[in-house]
Amino acid sequence: ADRYAEHAYTTESQVDPTGPTEGEERVRRGGCWDAIGSYCRSAHRNGQRANRTNQYTGFRVLLIES
Repeated sequence: ADRYAEHAYTTESQVDPTGPTEGEERVRRGGCWDAIGSYCRSAHRNGQRANRTNQYTGFRVLLIES
């Protein structure tokens, strides 16, 4: 739900930055199964319009057993 700003971590707090209050794009993190390795990290971020869909964007399910 966070709006995307290319330089959010250089102009704002690096801990839980709030980002811009307006804008078309939302933050998208990580990569997809066929992306280059450097994109497949939670630290990789870019923006995408909220109403755009494609085969590369989704969510990951994680199960931690104790």
